[in-house]
Amino acid sequence: MILIEGKIDEKRVTFLLDTGSVNTIVNIRSYRTDQLMLPLAQRNRSAPGFTGQAVHLRVTLSLEGHTWVGQSVGMMNLDGIQQALGIRFDGLLGQDILREFRSVRIDYSAHVIELES
Repeated sequence: MILIEGKIDEKRVTFLLDTGSVNTIVNIRSYRTDQLMLPLAQRNRSAPGFTGQAVHLRVTLSLEGHTWVGQSVGMMNLDGIQQALGIRFDGLLGQDILREFRSVRIDYSAHVIELES
């Protein structure tokens, strides 16, 4: 698992790299203090991965010296995924952000990702 530091609306967050996620998803509990009531994301029974109810918001996302203003992200309750994986993170970094880079190099053995503009 590869963790990446970033910011959502100037709040520091830790993303888990998820190349299988089409969109970037933020844990609603990491983003909001008034706790929207969303059910836990669950393992998808018919395909790999997880599924759940999401609320889409536009945020300012900063990562690796790049900033996206008005970036659409899904807000979900990722607590169950964190528990299943045994790791703490604030969101899943998906393909929507990875596609913004000319090159993405992933070194799984070193737990490093290189993003090239």
